[in-house]
Amino acid sequence: MFGKFGMNLSRWRKALELAPHIDDLHAAFEERDKDGALSRHERDLLENALAFSATTADDVGMPRADIVGVPETATFEEVVKAFQDSYHSRMPVIGRDLDDVKGIVSLKDVMALVGKDEAFDMAKLIRPVNFVSESMTLQRVLVIMKRTRMPIVVVSDEFGGTSGLITLKDILEELLGDIEDEHEDGKSALVAMGTGRYRVQGDYALEDLDRQLGTALGDAFDDVETIAGAVMRQANTVPARGESFALASNVQATVLASNGRRVLGVELKIG
Repeated sequence: MFGKFGMNLSRWRKALELAPHIDDLHAAFEERDKDGALSRHERDLLENALAFSATTADDVGMPRADIVGVPETATFEEVVKAFQDSYHSRMPVIGRDLDDVKGIVSLKDVMALVGKDEAFDMAKLIRPVNFVSESMTLQRVLVIMKRTRMPIVVVSDEFGGTSGLITLKDILEELLGDIEDEHEDGKSALVAMGTGRYRVQGDYALEDLDRQLGTALGDAFDDVETIAGAVMRQANTVPARGESFALASNVQATVLASNGRRVLGVELKIG
């Protein structure tokens, strides 16, 4: 595929050289692609590459509401549990609040302490983290990650508060599309686990869930849109991992992941 892609790029080199602006490049690609010179995947890569130069830090990554961190006063057991609940390999270390990020702690560094006879000291594990503005381009963010060899940055708003996090994976996905790892089943995934049990991400729409499973949760929870919203409404709070709730006479929900602000994953038992 890459050989063919390289040939197509060379055929389009003149269009790239002649078009001085992004809009002109888009127009040039549209004109040259009328004969179907590029596959859909190749075209997506080119479009993503063109958009990348104009994409800024506030356009991508994890928003503030979804950030999972550990307090700088956390014990070893609390840090391990936070990693287990989040499936992250790195997390920010929080001081007085989310606007006071002290640095980054790595799961690799934490697990290296297992079996060692020494007191846990979070301060020794904290690695420096880079802060970038919301208006910084992803190209510049990528340069910073490469220079500092830290594949995560904290995005700060104009007042110095934390507005989000960006990982190297987020940047790669802007260019290549979604990249799933061993802990992901795709955005808003619904996964059958057998015997009437399903694992579903918190942002899965109730309307889609009802259509897939034959439930009527959309009618029962008509003031929310997602399974996370239904669970939180039933709990009257943001429940913790392991808590269970009856959403209907034949639907039991157990929280698989929660960041304290919203439910991230749920297991449903139907019947």
